[in-house]
Amino acid sequence: MSELILTNVCVGYGRVRVVHDIDLEVPARGRVALVGSNGAGKSTIVKAINGLLPIQAGDIRWDGHSVSLLSAYERVRIGIGTVAEGRALFPDCTVIENLQAAASFGDARRLMSATQ
Repeated sequence: MSELILTNVCVGYGRVRVVHDIDLEVPARGRVALVGSNGAGKSTIVKAINGLLPIQAGDIRWDGHSVSLLSAYERVRIGIGTVAEGRALFPDCTVIENLQAAASFGDARRLMSATQ
């Protein structure tokens, strides 16, 4: 399991900075809840962590290495991903099938294979 650290991260849309100087640390096997009102920047932070939005300043580190310049697909391969809530991404699949689809890359794939 890997540690996630955001240091002085700023991110936004175009020239509009939405999130300013965020520091966040999620230890290996840790959990964090982002709580705030609509428009507070929760989804923007998650998109920056996933590589869907480029950061404007700061650094995002995973397992001690900067991932700030990695693409979204490269981040998925090293184990960074998001569990979508309430979106029925694959509505015709069972819960197990949805989880198997999510665990088809990187460390998640190796761990899943080892437990079967």
